[in-house]
Amino acid sequence: MLRTVAVGRSPDAMAVDARSARVLLANRFDNSVSVLDARSGRLVRTVAVGGLPGALAVAVHRARIVITNSGDGSVSLLDAEQGALLRTVYVGARPGAVAVDGRDLSHV
Repeated sequence: MLRTVAVGRSPDAMAVDARSARVLLANRFDNSVSVLDARSGRLVRTVAVGGLPGALAVAVHRARIVITNSGDGSVSLLDAEQGALLRTVYVGARPGAVAVDGRDLSHV
């Protein structure tokens, strides 16, 4: 083990964006996502998202992270590099899985 980094309560899912060198962790019981620098292991920021974040997907060419929030029926979009919340959209009860179409996200 190289190091231990404190994040939110109950980190449940993880995604890695190699392009921005970020590791993202969904903190299920804090309703947040922690963004770590993959090179140093440093916590960049923790950002609040919808209730009970779960699945994460990386849109590599746009440095975006899509997160399902099953507690409030939403999907959140984060900037992978800064960890900033870009938007949250309510989609209905309990979104579970998420995928990213890599062909065109120029509008996101």
